[in-house]
Amino acid sequence: KFMKKIVNAHLILLLVFCAITSISAQEYNSPYSRFGLGDLTNSNFMLTRAMGSTGSSYADNSSMNPVNPASYSWLTLASYNVGFFSEYARIQDDIVTEDRWTGNLEYLGIAFPLRNYKNELLDPSTKKYKLGMAFFARPESRVSYDVTTREVLTEDEDIDRRFFGTGGTYSVNWGNSIRFSNLSIGVNLGYLFGNINNNQEINIVNESAQFIDEITNEYSVAGFKYEAGIMYKYQLNKKQKEQKKSVREKYLMFGLHGHVGQSFTTSGEFLHVGTFPIINGLDTINQSGLSGTGFIPAQIGFGVNFVDGRKANVGVNVNYSPYSSFENSIRPEQEFRNILSLGLGGKYTPDARGFGSFLERTSYTFGLFYNQDPRIIQDQELDAYGINLGLSMPFFYQQNYSRIHVNIELGQRGVGSIISENYAQIGLGLNFNDDSWFIRRKYN
Repeated sequence: KFMKKIVNAHLILLLVFCAITSISAQEYNSPYSRFGLGDLTNSNFMLTRAMGSTGSSYADNSSMNPVNPASYSWLTLASYNVGFFSEYARIQDDIVTEDRWTGNLEYLGIAFPLRNYKNELLDPSTKKYKLGMAFFARPESRVSYDVTTREVLTEDEDIDRRFFGTGGTYSVNWGNSIRFSNLSIGVNLGYLFGNINNNQEINIVNESAQFIDEITNEYSVAGFKYEAGIMYKYQLNKKQKEQKKSVREKYLMFGLHGHVGQSFTTSGEFLHVGTFPIINGLDTINQSGLSGTGFIPAQIGFGVNFVDGRKANVGVNVNYSPYSSFENSIRPEQEFRNILSLGLGGKYTPDARGFGSFLERTSYTFGLFYNQDPRIIQDQELDAYGINLGLSMPFFYQQNYSRIHVNIELGQRGVGSIISENYAQIGLGLNFNDDSWFIRRKYN
């Protein structure tokens, strides 16, 4: 039965991840995705994203959190996850303003404990450790832009420049975690892949002739990735809890995760075509079979989360990456900087065990965040900040309470640059829980 569940989970992962790559291909205009590997995505699932992206130190018994792989061994229920988002944004510079809508499938994942808690209730010999495992797939970066500029040289001659591109990178991951009492460690092993297409057209027009210059740079990315994490739970009211079982447990959860620098390989082709329509002239440079390497810098994240039973929690998160060492030999002309990200947020549940009002069992989430973008554009550094407000609503599935996570994010990107972007994003995460995994059947 376990193998059947694993096979079914893998089939679902494969089918829906194919949907990720097709949905990600839909066009939207994000001008700065032209640089690097594109716009980097948020690795938090919707629950911790709605709490200011504070996944470094978050763990509970029913929610999957891939940000810190040490969280898997805190699960007592299997957790199936899928996330979506829809976004409205207004992009503007000193001259032009553009409104756009976009949407995407954000992630797909499943995590589960490797020993069912029901077996422990029946088995007098309890194990001194807990094990958890996870599989998930998500986009790592997105590329989609279409920008046109016009330069007037003389009254009779103009130059139109168009920059456009599509693609992105994705990853499939396998995670494992082990916990001894209040200390857990874990690791995510993954494979990074994707295709990116960058194009440029230059159209020179005057009264006597026209010249069109087209440049296409298409390449694929592939490489293995991994991330390790550690979590520690420090109980604040241990004596009170031992004296009275009904007292809500209060504790601090500390989390640390990260990875060292990791390499990837690239392969692609470069095509340069110059056209003179008036004389049917054509000049072509084609370089196929190009190959190169790249380097993704190290990253480290730290967080601490104060938890008051199932009532409330508040967390803070810090991430740092020396991204100035990023390399991509196929497109080596770009400049990057070291980056810092900060997050603060939490959730409040009026009565998690209540049998009365639905609103009392609903968790209310909030968050603040500030992110530095690694790309430097025309000597200008890019920043982003925003707020999160959301709901985590329970529903009954497979004889267990599961959750629908709703996140409303309001923010601004490109702060301090020539092109700024104000956006409003609605995220939806579905978390289905199941306690039927790994039950040891007994017959009299």
